[in-house]
Amino acid sequence: INAEYMGIIVAGGELLMGNVNTMVRCLQGKETAWKLLLSLILTWITNFAGCLLMAGTLYWSEWHLTNGGAVGNSLLDVALLKVERTFNVGFSKGVMCNALICWSFWMSYSAHIVILPVSASVALGFEHCVSNMFLVPIALFIKSDSKYMESINKTTTSYPKLTWGQFFGSNLVPVTLGNIVGGGILVVMVYWLIYIRRSGDFPFCCLADDDSGPTSPRTGSFRNRSASISFKDRDNTATEGLPPSPFATPIHPMDNNQYLRPSTP
Repeated sequence: INAEYMGIIVAGGELLMGNVNTMVRCLQGKETAWKLLLSLILTWITNFAGCLLMAGTLYWSEWHLTNGGAVGNSLLDVALLKVERTFNVGFSKGVMCNALICWSFWMSYSAHIVILPVSASVALGFEHCVSNMFLVPIALFIKSDSKYMESINKTTTSYPKLTWGQFFGSNLVPVTLGNIVGGGILVVMVYWLIYIRRSGDFPFCCLADDDSGPTSPRTGSFRNRSASISFKDRDNTATEGLPPSPFATPIHPMDNNQYLRPSTP
């Protein structure tokens, strides 16, 4: 799953979990809530379509027959566990999952790759709606294979709760809502209140003191930092490599504008 996020961040893919971060533009008044909702809906649909395609491709490649069918059996057990959870459990696990994942996306604006929060969400067993879009459908495909079910001494009716309706009602809907709430409130809104609200810039409060007068906002855009990055400290001393202090200013070689953390009130 860490490879998935590396691909999203580095290659510029679209993932519902990370796109919750765009809520900050609504808080700044730069986008409407309708555009945010439309973006999330389109991302959800296309993510689901991609997961179904991947699940179908792996099923047709007979991946579930690996190790004498043990892989398929494990997928069935995991999927059953997911659809048996109650709405509030799925919602709560979704909240915690995307709080960690959106945090990792947020940190990626300053770091090249951030994997520890993603690893933590997996290790703690939290619910990721896009991962479930793959895991449960492929289990449903496997369940429909009567020959395979007979080979593991089970039938297509051995998992009565593993259905498409149960998947949507008990897993996908609550987990998706929890993911949006976890990323939108616990990460985006919190950081907006701390850093962005005063200056209206993203993702740091770009307020810089200059010789001409009071503080003035400096705006710009973030890009994938594939090139080398230089930094300026508050004394405008340029250095190469890692920031010299927590108050360092990351300067992308392609940007003429600088990004500064907020001055201490």
